[in-house]
Amino acid sequence: MILPFYEALLPFQEFQLDTKHLLDKNSLPTDVYNHLVKFNLPQYEWNIIDAKTRTRCNAYFFIIFHHIEYL
Repeated sequence: MILPFYEALLPFQEFQLDTKHLLDKNSLPTDVYNHLVKFNLPQYEWNIIDAKTRTRCNAYFFIIFHHIEYL
């Protein structure tokens, strides 16, 4: 029997990474946008999900790393 890809994985063998730019003036209310700018809060959010267990880790950063795909 051939297992589908995700069923054949071991926990923490495959991850899905999603990055989000938080400082979007068109999608945020004005007061929220101004708060992010005023207090110099992180502009990027990372969501890393384990494909097998669906364990999720969220992190916030000031810069985005374009070389992350090579890790």
